[in-house]
Amino acid sequence: MSQPSLQITGLSWVLGGNIGYAQSLPEELLDFSPDLETALADFSCKPYLQASKGFLDTSAHYVLAACSLLRSGGEKEGRLLPAGARTGLACLTYYGAPRSGFTFFQQMTAKGPRFASPLIFPQSYNNTAANLAAIEFSWSGPHSIFAGPQDCRLPWRFASDRMADGSADCLIVVVYEATTSELLPAGYHVRNGAIAVRLEKPEVAFGRQIAGERLCGPPPTAVETPHGSVQAQLNFLRQQFTEFV
Repeated sequence: MSQPSLQITGLSWVLGGNIGYAQSLPEELLDFSPDLETALADFSCKPYLQASKGFLDTSAHYVLAACSLLRSGGEKEGRLLPAGARTGLACLTYYGAPRSGFTFFQQMTAKGPRFASPLIFPQSYNNTAANLAAIEFSWSGPHSIFAGPQDCRLPWRFASDRMADGSADCLIVVVYEATTSELLPAGYHVRNGAIAVRLEKPEVAFGRQIAGERLCGPPPTAVETPHGSVQAQLNFLRQQFTEFV
């Protein structure tokens, strides 16, 4: 059975030096410089949300803001992003949310396990940021998390399959990284931030159609990257917007 096609109907991003929403991929997002990472050092999702939040890992700040931008961008275009069981979410991260895990470890070693904050550790789970986004925006449809260095097209395949089997009309694909240099090998740079992509059925007469065969087979060379899932996703999106589909 061939992989069903998809329609990209919006994308948003939270990246060092650039935050926004568009219908196509701005070329300037492709350039990665570790120097830009400092622009996200104190980033907060709170200006992008209506409800107040307590402690959040950096990954949740990135993901919640990107998803909020995706939703508000569609609203401004007159295309409301529906809530409820017909909208799902698929997420990919190579490195997860290690900052909270490291903070909890530091507290535990300094204060002992009884005095380390229990609110911090759950924020270190790979699925926490995406779960919070699904709850925040009431996307209660099919939900999946992919973790570890693997093909960035996996959440797209999940989206394609769920729309093909009739369990969803819309899938939000989110990728994020939120690591820090002290948790990485010396000289190894990961592009932090989040990208959210709104995918719908090919019958939608809007956006950019992605042929199903592009989601299968060996990953194209441009998808392979040493800088994490965010850069891999940007490289994949570049192919979809610059090559004939």
